[in-house]
Order: sequence, then structure tokens, then C-alpha cells
Amino acid sequence: SSINARGGINKDSDSSILSPTGNGYRHYTAAQLARNASIKVLNDLRATVGDTHFLNFLNLDPQLQSIAYVIDTTGSMSEELPQIQASISTIRKDLLDYKAILGSGVQLQYILVPFNDPDPGYITKTFDVEVFLSDIANLSAIGGG
Repeated sequence: SSINARGGINKDSDSSILSPTGNGYRHYTAAQLARNASIKVLNDLRATVGDTHFLNFLNLDPQLQSIAYVIDTTGSMSEELPQIQASISTIRKDLLDYKAILGSGVQLQYILVPFNDPDPGYITKTFDVEVFLSDIANLSAIGGG
């Protein structure tokens, strides 16, 4: 829209364009109040309807957990990325320990999001920890803005 806002406090931005009444400095207070109110509403809803209905309402499956790694693959990470890749055995142990804590009735999905400028790389999803770790091992740092 080409119409500028006329007033109010924008909890999502401290921009004077989006909070033109000079209330940009109140952004952080507004954001904290909105966050706290959201948490209270969700906690109250969960307490009222119970865990099963609450998870269904949010379309969450308690038998499926996901863990995502977002890894910067821009050229500036050329020294750090090999360090991440060198720690794959530690990552494997941590992921397998976490899977054991979840128990056999829960599937664990591994998601890898390589981040580069201007766009993220190809996002992979798998239930196989070895495929996930192989995808991390095959990342390379290049480009970026």
C-alpha cells in the first residue's frame, strides 16, 4: 500500500514510517507485551482443552519431532564450515542421544537448511541421521553478499 500509517505502535518494527507518531521507541515494550499475551492465551487454552486437543488444534503430531540445522554457507563461512563438518561424530552422538530420549514411538525428522545470499540452498528433510550428516558433510562455503 502507498498509504502511510497515521498512528499507533507497531510491535513488529521500530521504523518511524510504521510507527509515525514518534512511538518507535515503544516498540520493544509493545513486542514484549504482545509476546507475553500470546503465551498466556496459548497456556490458558492448553490448560482448558488438554494436551491432546491442544496439539490437534495446532496440527502437531506428538509422535513426530523435527530438528532443523540452519547453516550459513556463504563465502565468509569458509573457515567455520569445515569445523562444523569436522564435528559430525559429535553431532551424530548428540542426535542419537536425543532420539533415545524421545523413545521408539517417536519419529525424528532431520531438516537441513543451507543459508546463502540471496537465497537459501536446497532444503533437505530425512528420517535417516546418516543421510542428514552426509548432507552436512557435502556443504561448501561459496558466494554470498
